[in-house]
Amino acid sequence: MSRFVVDACVAIKWVVAEEHSVAALRFAQNDPAMHVPELFFPEAGNVLWKKVVRRQLDAEDARLALAALLALKNIESHAMQSLAQHAIELGLQLGCSVYDGVYLALAVREDCPLVTADRKFFNAL
Repeated sequence: MSRFVVDACVAIKWVVAEEHSVAALRFAQNDPAMHVPELFFPEAGNVLWKKVVRRQLDAEDARLALAALLALKNIESHAMQSLAQHAIELGLQLGCSVYDGVYLALAVREDCPLVTADRKFFNAL
């Protein structure tokens, strides 16, 4: 089974139709083992909240979308405390946020690819 670290930007595309959703869903259909930092679920919730505030999504759809992500069985969540020091070093070296660095630190630790749909983070890498 393939293993990946997946960021919240990719996961949002599984539950909300937006640019590149088809590609994100195609990736998820292969049923990979996915690793995420604890930050993943609050970050996904925040993206959904922003979509509601911007009137791109209604509140009930946001609740259902987050519930769908929380129900996924092939996602393993990892504590961030053990990733924080490496994440800040990556942020300082690459010019990315420490939040993004946590995903990268997890990918390094788990020795698996990082899948992101965050253009700014991708460009920093």
